[in-house]
Amino acid sequence: MTRRRKPARAVSPTIRQLIQVIDDSGLSYHQVCSNAGVYVHMLSDWKMGRIAPNLLSVEALLQSLGYRLEIVPLKPEVDEAVTITYVIDGT
Repeated sequence: MTRRRKPARAVSPTIRQLIQVIDDSGLSYHQVCSNAGVYVHMLSDWKMGRIAPNLLSVEALLQSLGYRLEIVPLKPEVDEAVTITYVIDGT
């Protein structure tokens, strides 16, 4: 029988997504943390928003699940620039 876990209350959307990946993996927090070399109580604290994780721990957890953290631009590059001009009629 699979226990339902409480949803993550972490402040960071990245940490909420990490928790979701862990939950979807079907592994226990203990298994994932043991594989990544991270303490289970730290993951619980991140999930509840009590403390913020360090980057190395986040990367280790992701790598143990077959993921990686990637930096991407907020706006995707566009081949053609599109300009929209709004004209406000003052009459």
